[in-house]
Amino acid sequence: MRRNLSLILGAVFFIAIFSVNSTFAEIKVAIVDVNEVVENYQEFKDGLDKLKTDFIAKQTDLDDKMRQLAEKEANLKKTASVMDDSKKEQVRAELEAEFQKLQKLFNEYQMDLSEKEKNLFEKLEQKVLFVVEDIAKDKKYTVVLKKQATLYYDKSLDITKQVQDRLYK
Repeated sequence: MRRNLSLILGAVFFIAIFSVNSTFAEIKVAIVDVNEVVENYQEFKDGLDKLKTDFIAKQTDLDDKMRQLAEKEANLKKTASVMDDSKKEQVRAELEAEFQKLQKLFNEYQMDLSEKEKNLFEKLEQKVLFVVEDIAKDKKYTVVLKKQATLYYDKSLDITKQVQDRLYK
């Protein structure tokens, strides 16, 4: 009885291992460098150019305001000798408040730019993922991985060029 049970368990184990190996043989894997696809996508480049143009305009405006602030500070230094102490402190406090306001505005501009870049990337990444899904269905890939999440892969698994060709046309 014990021997029969051992034979049955051994047979089940053998069948299980054999069926797992045959299942793995049917898996078809591909790798895509999503960052490369998005960063080389003309729509992404155009979007970045527009964002940078907008940022440069804001930066130019900030630079003008900083120049005006520097002129006010230089004017304070020239006229400080004829001002009373309370007036000097008041003007210095106003200049400091204006400077902090400009710094805050600059930080807001940078954060806004970063957020818009991130949103642009994510929007275009979705387009890339739809193309990847179409290619995966057409070519019967079981799994498609991002290159950035893969430690090692054979270069023959890379379908980045196919994704670019389909997306860019």
